[in-house]
Amino acid sequence: MKQIRLFVNTEVPGGFTTLLQGGIFLKAEQGETIGDLITSLPGFTMEYARQKIQTIFLDGLPADDLDQQLWGKKAVIAISAAMPGLAGAIFRKGGMHASLRTETAGKLSENGQNTRPLQVRLKLFNMIAAERGLEILDEGCVLPAAALEKFFAYRLPLLATVHKVMMDDNVTDTDKLRDSLQSDNLIRLSIRSTNGG
Repeated sequence: MKQIRLFVNTEVPGGFTTLLQGGIFLKAEQGETIGDLITSLPGFTMEYARQKIQTIFLDGLPADDLDQQLWGKKAVIAISAAMPGLAGAIFRKGGMHASLRTETAGKLSENGQNTRPLQVRLKLFNMIAAERGLEILDEGCVLPAAALEKFFAYRLPLLATVHKVMMDDNVTDTDKLRDSLQSDNLIRLSIRSTNGG
């Protein structure tokens, strides 16, 4: 897996947290809970998760419980703080309007035959991405190469703030970086804030 490290000016790194809306890839053990997976990320505690994460989707369906276990080969989880309006009220975990949902993510169980880790794509939205995204990006996360290329294609001002690029252990420039991102291969990305030097 290609390692990419971007060094950006200190005044701009917050703009990169919207990259997390597309999802980062994590490994989870069979039966691991959503809460345990989330709190394995930098900056997350169970107290923070219970207070700030108001909406959870598991494979496109609302899920109310951080203690819900994960099973299977793949899962997509999306988390956000409270969303506005009626939609926010309906999808808020434990909300009084939850009965208006047409379907929710059920509690699944396995017979124990599958012991291999499952691949989780975790998407972070709004305040959750803003408050915790910089720590995740600083430590490094796994995502598709093409997602970073698409991100830069629509955010050229952010690309201009990158003053140093390292691919694996080699210094390169942003043009060569973008050329290398034309695939769906997974990369490990970290984005570090510096003083521009």
